[in-house]
Amino acid sequence: MWGSDLIAEAIQRSGFGFAAINPGASYRGLHDSFVNHPPGRIELLTCLHEEHAVALAHGWTKVTDTPALAIVHSNVGALHAAMAVYNAWADRAPVVLLGAGGAMDATQRRPWIEWIHTVQDQGQIFRPFTKWDDAPASAAAAARAIAQARFLAAQAPTGPVYVSLDVTHQETRMDQPVDVAELVSVPEVPAAGLTVAQAEVLAAKMRTARRPVYVFGRLPRDPVDWQDRIALVEATGAVVITDMRSPAAFPTDHVAHVGVPGFAPDGVQRAALGEADLLVLFDPIDPATVIGHAGDAEAVLITPDLPAHRGWVKDAQPLPLRGTLHPVSPKGVAAQLLAGLAATGGGLAEAPWQPASGAIRDEAVAHSLPPPPSYARIADGLSRLRREGQSLALTRLPLSWPGGLLPFRHPLDYLGRDGGEGLASGPGMAAGVALALKGSGRLPVAVLGDGDLMMGVTALWTVANQRLPLLVIVAANGVYGNDVVHQERIARARGRDIANRWIGQCLTDPELDIAAIARGLGATTARRIGTTEDGLEDTIVELGRSAMSAEGLCLLEVAMPAV
Repeated sequence: MWGSDLIAEAIQRSGFGFAAINPGASYRGLHDSFVNHPPGRIELLTCLHEEHAVALAHGWTKVTDTPALAIVHSNVGALHAAMAVYNAWADRAPVVLLGAGGAMDATQRRPWIEWIHTVQDQGQIFRPFTKWDDAPASAAAAARAIAQARFLAAQAPTGPVYVSLDVTHQETRMDQPVDVAELVSVPEVPAAGLTVAQAEVLAAKMRTARRPVYVFGRLPRDPVDWQDRIALVEATGAVVITDMRSPAAFPTDHVAHVGVPGFAPDGVQRAALGEADLLVLFDPIDPATVIGHAGDAEAVLITPDLPAHRGWVKDAQPLPLRGTLHPVSPKGVAAQLLAGLAATGGGLAEAPWQPASGAIRDEAVAHSLPPPPSYARIADGLSRLRREGQSLALTRLPLSWPGGLLPFRHPLDYLGRDGGEGLASGPGMAAGVALALKGSGRLPVAVLGDGDLMMGVTALWTVANQRLPLLVIVAANGVYGNDVVHQERIARARGRDIANRWIGQCLTDPELDIAAIARGLGATTARRIGTTEDGLEDTIVELGRSAMSAEGLCLLEVAMPAV
């Protein structure tokens, strides 16, 4: 047995079924073991960029709530992957990343190339935005580190971890047999949550509150947990607020859901917060802002996120100035609170309370960009697919997408943002979602801007290579629209010519042909249509059907006016 055989077996026994990779010489031994050492065989998903490999793993976690594996080559691959790892960190995604480098023993390095691909502390590249990292000093230690990495990634608050392998440990013969099962053993962790007493106290407050508001944020995809949330809301007469940064957490067309999901509370949601007498927040991304809208309401925050709050990046948001904080995962808490309601007795609510009738459903407050009218037509096409019985998983929606266009009725209907709010993650994460949903009967749909799509477009080759059903709809306005809005605001504030807001923003000279690019990457069907043309909705339905029946990538480029 070679050292890499042992490492490959450890990866397989730790529960990974695939690795998203961009091939590299620093883990050549491990690559060989995946392919030629049967006990360690897992599926290798070839990606054309390291950022795509990590994004694919990230997308997988958004569907499954379980860790996924990506592998990158030495420091050069790590540097490429860094943005995607940051997305995983900000999104609290349990991505396990393996890297590798040349021999730390300088006498064992190949001339030139292994010198420039070996760094003293590779984990330092990611350390500010990973939960844990290691550079094991033997193959056995590497096997143990991989098991520990997967274990730690999955513990709340979940997040990415990194293990760097030395090339010589992979290519050393093992002198003695090793018990791989013992190396990858990890402890059982009982489900954590509120204590019985805490659940009963909070349940009693929920029962007696006249105007309770529940804010649902980063919650699991588990359908049972979803139903428990609905039951809890209906039992207590609460109203619910959700947002577009987090995955679907509650039916947005339920009578108890107020306003529409956005990036900030809309008018109806602000009215509900202002009138609330009890505010319970289940792991929201920005609790301080929500609590700040809530007047004198008693605030209760349920989140495991405190250990992830660091100094390097300010993704923790401001610390709430008041309220009671329970530092536990919200997973299973709704069931605990339902049990607390049953234990404390008393009547149940008949209907949710309603905020003041004068509240305005102001979606403009909830989004930084005005939505183009074509989004309504795209939503109509997707709604037709739903009416045909085709369930969808929206892997991404644009920043300006109005949250009320498509109701979310299942935990997989919408999978939230990427965490870091950069560009290039949309295609790779859609690939991971498509992989996780293959064979489920649910069609993944990515509605992407042309800027995000083009920066990460080669991730779509892996979708085609793996024969994954995926519908990509590109809102192609030929401009970095978010920055046009900012340039216009700055120009107005300074009394300057707003006509210059386009300079340095446009993607029109020459004009992109995204459909042609998609065909070159292996799409089974790729078309371009204008928003003023007839047939947009019909085309979406046709391509959605085709993606499912042909098990492949279908792309529709929707040419729309610039901002």
